[in-house]
Order: sequence, then C-alpha cells, then structure tokens
Amino acid sequence: MTALLEVKNLRVSFKTNSGNIYAVRGVDFSLYPNETLAIVGESGSGKSALALSLLRLFSTTSVKVEGEVLYRQQNLLTFSEKELGNIRGQEIGMIFQDPMSFLNPTMSIGKQIMEGFYYRKKMTRLAAKEKTLELLHKVGIPRASYVFMQYPHELSGGMKQRVMLAIALAFSPKLLIADEPTTALDATIQAQVLSLLKQLQQENGMSLLFITHDLSLVAGFCQRVVVMYAGKIVESAPVEELFLYPQHPYTKRLLDARPKGDGKLLHEIPGMPPNPRQPLEGCAFLPRCHNPLQICLEKSPPLFSSEEKHHSACWHQDPRSFV
Repeated sequence: MTALLEVKNLRVSFKTNSGNIYAVRGVDFSLYPNETLAIVGESGSGKSALALSLLRLFSTTSVKVEGEVLYRQQNLLTFSEKELGNIRGQEIGMIFQDPMSFLNPTMSIGKQIMEGFYYRKKMTRLAAKEKTLELLHKVGIPRASYVFMQYPHELSGGMKQRVMLAIALAFSPKLLIADEPTTALDATIQAQVLSLLKQLQQENGMSLLFITHDLSLVAGFCQRVVVMYAGKIVESAPVEELFLYPQHPYTKRLLDARPKGDGKLLHEIPGMPPNPRQPLEGCAFLPRCHNPLQICLEKSPPLFSSEEKHHSACWHQDPRSFV
C-alpha cells in the first residue's frame, strides 16, 4: 500500500541568540490511508515541532526545516506558500493543543467557520451558515445555533476543541493532525473527544496523526505508535506489541510512569533529557539508562528491527553482541 504521508530525514532547528536549538533530529515515518498513528513523547521531545513542520506553520522565520515531507508523493517542503495554502485545511487539517491560540477572540464562532466557505468555496452567506451549523451538529455541539453566535471565551475547553475539530473537518481533509487535543481536558471530556475523533475518522475515511505525551490515551485508539525522545524516534511498533513487548528503555519507563489506579506512587524517569542546543554524541538516553553499553558512549544507535514492524533505537537490539 502506498503511504499517504511519508516523512524522510526530517530536521527542524531554531536559530537563537544563544545558538541553535535542534528540535527534530532526523525523523522517518509513514502514515497510510485510514490509519491512526500516534507520536508519543514527553515535553520537549520534538513532537509539536514535528507537527508544525509538516505544514510549515511556524510563526517565526528563524526556523530551518530540512528533509522531505511527502504527501501523496509530493514534497510539501518545496511548495510555495500559495501552493501550501491550498493543502492546509482542504487536504490536511490540524487541531492545536490550545484552541485559544488559534481561535480569534474578537469573532463569533459562526463567523470564524463561515469565513473558509466564503473565501475557499465562494458560498453565499446562507449556504455558508447552513454548512457551519451542520458541522457544529456533526461534532456533537448542542444548541448549535446558539453556539454559532458565541465567542471563544464563552465556551468550555471541551466545546472549544469541538469547534477546532469542526474547522479542521470543514473541507473533508484526507489527513488530520491532532497535536495534544485533549491535554487541558478532564478524563470524561477526553474520552468524549477521542470517541468523536474516531467516529469522524471512520465517517470521513481519513488518516489521523495523533500527537500526545500520554501513552494511556493511545491504547485502543491508535494502530501504530512512534515514540520520540530528544528529537529522534527511539521506537515504533503496532500499538499492542509496543504495550506488551516494549524494547527501548525510554518506552519501558514511559509505560511504568502511567497511573495504575492502585493508589501507589507513580514511577518517574530520573534525570533530564539532553540539551537541545548541543549536538548528540552517542545515545541520547545514555545518562538516564540503567544498563548502558560501551558503544552507547560512542555512537547513536540506528533503528533495529526485531519484528517486521517493530523497530527500536537501542544497541541492546543489535543482532551483533556488544555485551
């Protein structure tokens, strides 16, 4: 099957007065039609920088994005801003972590959604309003005609995320990027948003790139998981296999850090991630690893394959022996 999205050697860095920040350090992955792929990692692992780089959505000119982002076999990184504008929203939709950073506080919800229909579809005001109300109903917003007239600050966090989802789905994209869409929501609302995402994905026949720091949200929702650490992929596998047979020590620690519901203290991951301003020498996880090898000091591990679809960047997975 041909991948809908294929990312090759993606690198993202930010130029600052105190030196470059290396946010994404050579990432490769593929996403297939109708598939749900999770990208998981703690804060600072490069997840959000990766998501924004796919559509070149950075608000600063001091960012450098290199590599290839192939959408339907076309490299989006070579597109002009006008060409990319035709992809954003129509072919690829995105939900942001903080709706208030995206929604205009001075415009009503209805007007913000209708604008896209005016400018992109050249709809009449009446047709655009009907389509907007239809979308609000579709994402499970009660009293849609009332919410249509409200402003972002008048809505709860869960309602704002549903509005974001309505905007992202307005033009029936084939790919939806959801960057931490449930972070600020309580557990009940989280479950509702995830259920709605899955329902709409199936109805629209789209692929979903789901970005989160919480592995607990991934089980039962995604088909494959990519784990990021210090701007690199350290493990990728089908979701069930990753939960049952994690291979990278970082993945194992993330799984151990999940709440167990037994009242016991959570396991933390000791130590700190490497400085994103420094080039990596050896394995990025070395300072936090309980069982390092000599080669971990010297070389950054590639992704080794233990099964056809299970890959881990750990020297312990090398078929050769360094022990």
